[in-house]
Amino acid sequence: MNMLPFILFGFICASIVVFIFITVSCVVVACFSNKEQEDEEQIQWIKEYKDEKLKEKEI
Repeated sequence: MNMLPFILFGFICASIVVFIFITVSCVVVACFSNKEQEDEEQIQWIKEYKDEKLKEKEI
């Protein structure tokens, strides 16, 4: 019996699984880095707001 079709089918399935894994990994990394950027922006905004309030109290 010829094993070549089964071997090719196995490589195709493995390629699809690897492609899905890489795609999901990229999406997760993109979402995480975007969330990190939002957190940094919020922290910066809070610092600026506190500085403004302190300046107002000093006047």
